Amino acid sequence: LVFYFLLQRQDNWPRLSALLCIAYLSFFVILLSSKTFIFLLYLSTFGLVIMFFYYFKSKLGALIMFVLLASIPYLLVKFSYVNARMRETQMKEYAGPEDDQNGLAVRGLLWESSWNLIQSRPVFGLGHYAAQDSLRSRYLRESFIVGAKANYNSHNQYLYTWLCYGFIGLLLIVVYFGKLLISFFRARQLLGISIVLLFAFANITECMLEVQKGLVF
Repeated sequence: LVFYFLLQRQDNWPRLSALLCIAYLSFFVILLSSKTFIFLLYLSTFGLVIMFFYYFKSKLGALIMFVLLASIPYLLVKFSYVNARMRETQMKEYAGPEDDQNGLAVRGLLWESSWNLIQSRPVFGLGHYAAQDSLRSRYLRESFIVGAKANYNSHNQYLYTWLCYGFIGLLLIVVYFGKLLISFFRARQLLGISIVLLFAFANITECMLEVQKGLVF
């Protein structure tokens, strides 16, 4: 929406419609309470403020993005559910069911479990189904019952690809992202650069290629 309507020459009504849609979708990103995507929304908006002001020389565009930037922390405090989710997130080791809502503690356990399994077959991996079964067994051993019942993956696409398909699979996905990014930089395609960077960052805390929303993206 920013790229096609705010950075391109458009009439006022399409611009206004785009602004309303940006506000609406940003509002729902916050309500979803995914800390990774709230962070990426904030990071993206911060980058757009700078780009509008210095690169596109548009003070109005910079002001609009700055209003969105300022509203994000306000909304995080205003909505009790989202605020509670943020407060429950602490940098600590997973200690039991009391940490099931602590995203950092849970991901620490998921990543550690994945890394320990990777070391058994680092080159070719375990295969998709064997990898998921092995993860579930480790969750049960660590008393991470929620993760075992919900059949959690690694919540890191790079680790999960390595675990399933080995270092060869990891190399393929990294090279693919890298070549895409380089080609977009050379062509000065802002939209392409933004999409690849967003996707690459999101894959640090999510397995984007293992879920429908990630594949659609």
